Formats: sequence, C-alpha cells, structure tokens
Amino acid sequence: MNTLRLIHARTKARSLGYNAVRILNIYKRYGLSNEKVRKILIQFVTDIQRYNIQPTFPVTASVVRRTPTLFQSLEQCGVEFALHGFKHIDYTQLAIENVHRHWEQGLAIFKQCGLRNHGFRFPFLRRDPLCLNTLNSHAFLWDSSDVISWPLPKTLLIPQKRVSDYQSILETYQVKDARENVSLPYFIKSLVEIPVSMLDDDILVERLGFGVEQIDSVWQSIFEETYKRKEMFVLQLHPERYLECKMSLLRLIKKISKMTDVWTPTLSELALWWSERTKAIDSIQIKRIDGKNYQAITNAADRVTLIIYNNVKGKEDSMFSDEWKPVPSAYRIVSRVKPVIGIVPECISKYVDFFNQEGYLFEEKQPDTRYAIEIDHRSSDSPVVEFQSYLNSAKGPLLRVWRWPRGIRSVFAVTGDIDGLDFWDYWIRFYGN
Repeated sequence: MNTLRLIHARTKARSLGYNAVRILNIYKRYGLSNEKVRKILIQFVTDIQRYNIQPTFPVTASVVRRTPTLFQSLEQCGVEFALHGFKHIDYTQLAIENVHRHWEQGLAIFKQCGLRNHGFRFPFLRRDPLCLNTLNSHAFLWDSSDVISWPLPKTLLIPQKRVSDYQSILETYQVKDARENVSLPYFIKSLVEIPVSMLDDDILVERLGFGVEQIDSVWQSIFEETYKRKEMFVLQLHPERYLECKMSLLRLIKKISKMTDVWTPTLSELALWWSERTKAIDSIQIKRIDGKNYQAITNAADRVTLIIYNNVKGKEDSMFSDEWKPVPSAYRIVSRVKPVIGIVPECISKYVDFFNQEGYLFEEKQPDTRYAIEIDHRSSDSPVVEFQSYLNSAKGPLLRVWRWPRGIRSVFAVTGDIDGLDFWDYWIRFYGN
C-alpha cells in the first residue's frame, strides 16, 4: 500500500492541527506498552456485564496476533470479537487481490488463536462495492460499517469550528440521515448489514470536545428516538476512550436495564435473529378458505411475532400502536381482501428491500384479487420513514412480521473498535503490506 496515499487520505478528512493533537492524545491514552489499555478494556467489559450486556469488539488481526491471551480470556468471559481488517488501514485504497489476502490472513490468525468470528467492520467505516463483495465471498455473517447519523440535540451550543470538523468526518462515512432512514439491519446479498449510530466517541470527544453532560444529552437523545421509533441503537465506543465516556454510558445502560422491552444482543445475535426472521417471512402461507376468510400459517419459532393491521382503533397495546395487534402463528382472518400488499411488477425492485426489512408480506398484483393495500405508482421521492405512514392507510387487515423477537420494542447494542493496544499499533497502521 502507498503510505503517502494513506496519509493524504487521512489529512484530507482531518486538519493538520487536529492530527497533531490526535497523535498527542493517542500517546497519552496508550503509552508505549499495552498495560494501560488492557486494564481499561477489562474495566469496560466488567462494568457493562454487570447489566447483562455483552459487547462486540471488532479488532484488527495484527493486534490479536501480538496479544492473543488477552482476547482469549475476554472471549471466555462472553465478549464477542469480530474482524476489523488484518491491519487498520483504508481498504478502499488497496488492490482487491490484496484485500482478499488480508481477509485470509486475518481469519487465519483468529483461527490460530481459537477465537470465534462471524462479523466484520471496515477500518474508518470506509468501504466500496468491491470490498463488500469480498466479505460475501469469505462467508461472514454480518458487517457493521454502514453509518446512520442522528441530529445533535438543539439545546447544545457548539462552536462553528467544531461543527465543521464534525461535518467533515461524516462526509467520509457515506452517512445516512436518521431523519430519512430507519435504523434497522438489512441484507447485502447474504450478508446482514448492521448500521452503527453516529455520534460515536471519536466525534463526541475528539471532534466536538464534549464533556460528560453533553455526551449524556446526545446518547440519551438517540436512545429515546430509537425507542420511540422501535428501531435500534448500535452505540460505538472505542475502549481507549472508555474512561472519558464511562459515566454517560453507564447512566444509559442503567436506565435500559430497567426496561423489559429493550433487547441488548451482541451483533452476531442480532444478525442471526435477522436471518431467522427473514426465513419466517418466507415461510408464511396465506390461503383463501372461503369467500370471506383467509388463513395465515407459519412454522416460525415462537419468538417470531406476527402482527396484523386492522385499521380499527381499540384498546392500545403496551407495545404496538392501537391499530397493530399480535396474532397467533396460525390465524384465521375475516376479510374480503387478501391481507398482503399487492404491487405492480414495475415497482417490485424499488420496494422489495424495504418490504423485506420491515417484514411486510407482498406479492405481484393479480387482476382478480383485492388487497389490503395496492401500490401502482412508478416512483416516489418520499423518505422511507414517511412511506411507512402510507402503508398504515390499508383498507383491510394487513399482515406483517414484527422487527424484533418476542414483541420486543427496540434494540440497544454496545460495540467499539479495538484499533490497537499501544502507541506502536497506531504507527504500524501506515504500513499495509
């Protein structure tokens, strides 16, 4: 890899002044040995495990190779690790054959050290279609390099220079705006993509210079919004900044631990659920049993929740809105319309990913069938979050598989990249061969 190209890419996204401060901060946080970060990492894990949360830490394989016993002992305690590249470099700058070689080297190191590995996160959250294709070819279950950005609370007063630094780094992430997108997993071929939420510790501490109360405000705001929208909050906290963010994280986790309708999985548990849910959607059979009734039957596991939209307000359910109600896995529906979405062929490619992500049942529109809702417009500029309200205008019962297991309302997961354990790990990143 061309070292000058890498340095140029890094300085383009980060000013010289920022990089100078960054190098100094890295030295202060890490030192020349790994002892300091080792202790912080163990404290991080111990603190959140008290609340029954297991973190997922993507880690570069070169770091694992240098300190295998640390990662082996943490995995035995329930921590999940994922591959974060062979070295912490920008893989979009590498020839694709070398990308494959790095994955093979990284997976071999994990295997030699006896570490399980199901997932991946690209260094710097930077990827391209070619790099993504390599993950599918190496049989990873999930990737978590997609970025969904949440707006800053309006109550925070931030200097414009800090805001500019924050915006410049977001531009390198190919970020999705949470105001126009849902924070949910989705498939890229066979790979489950799990978006990570911004703002993370790097932006909060390094870019915006926030302290505990400001970090509290941001993370609490993101959680409240994902809880309200029944989505997920994948919180990213690099272990080296754990002490600076500890109070904010533990306040949030303590609050969540008292909520019975929030699931706190590892990223592999989340990806396995999303695959299981997708199979459940495919397994549902809807048959007409007489002139007025349809029957929905699924062989899905008990934790898969089938819900129906009746468009008739009644007593509000504790989790779902008053129009949506959970129903048994074998359910008879009294309706003259088929309880699925009927869609014209020209629109299927546009909406298929959205319907699958949200668990809606749909089929190509048939001329002799009436549907709960029909989609025949050829295009729509409405954001996904607005399109949801259109589906809630169904004129009859509409079936859907709920997002989360056992009717859970929302998801919270803790993750954080381990880019290195000492100052030398950061220096090595400039050499990618």
